[in-house]
Amino acid sequence: SSKIPLRDKNDKITGIIGIGRDITERKKVEKALHIKNVALDSSLIAMGITDVNGNITYVNKALVKMWAAEDESHLIGKPAKSFWINENSANSFISNCIKEGFGKGEFLARWLDGTTFETFAYASVVKYENGAIEGVVASFDDLTDRKLAEAALRESEEKYRILFMDSPDAYLIIIDGVFTDCNKAAEAMMRCNAEHIIGKTPGEISPELQPDGRNSLAVFELLDTARR
Repeated sequence: SSKIPLRDKNDKITGIIGIGRDITERKKVEKALHIKNVALDSSLIAMGITDVNGNITYVNKALVKMWAAEDESHLIGKPAKSFWINENSANSFISNCIKEGFGKGEFLARWLDGTTFETFAYASVVKYENGAIEGVVASFDDLTDRKLAEAALRESEEKYRILFMDSPDAYLIIIDGVFTDCNKAAEAMMRCNAEHIIGKTPGEISPELQPDGRNSLAVFELLDTARR
C-alpha cells in the first residue's frame, strides 16, 4: 500500500489518500514457489536444468555432491556436455530431448577431477506459458555402486561355475523335481551329456528298479515328500 497527503490551498495537510492492493494471491504463489524450490534443492535425487543451448542454469545439492563439486558455482554456466566423456553423445541426447520432449539413457560422465563414472539420466523439456522451450530438466542416478555389485556378482558366479563344473564329484541340481544343471562329473557318471539330463525328472533317467530292488519312481516320490 502507499499513502499520499491531501493538502489545502495553504499547503496544510488536511487528510491522507491511501492506495492499497490485495496481494493475497501473489503471496500464495510466492509461498508455493518457495516450497517447490526448497523441495527441489533438498531432494536426494540429483537434478539440474539447462537452457536451450545446453548450458547449466541450475543444480541442486545432490547434483553438486554427485559431481564432487565444492559448490554450484563450479557447475552453473558451463556446458552440460563438458561433463560427458563423449560430447557428441551429449549433444545428441540434449537435441533429441528438445525434439521429442523427453529422453533417457546411460552414459559415461566425468567428475571435476577427471575421474569417470557411469550414470543414468532422465530428462524432459521445460516450457514457458506460451509453449516456447525454456530448457531441459534432468535427474541423474549414479550407477557406480550398481556396476561394482554387478561385476562382483559376475566374478562370484564365474568362480562358482569353475568350482562346480570342474569338481571331481558329481553334482546335479534339482529344482521343483526337475534337473536344472549338472557338472562334468555328473555327465560322466550318468554316461550322457547335460542336454539329456537337464529338464528331466530323476525318474526319467533312472532304471526301473534300484540296486536294492525298490521301484525308482517310488523312491523319488518318497524323497520328494520328505523334501517338502
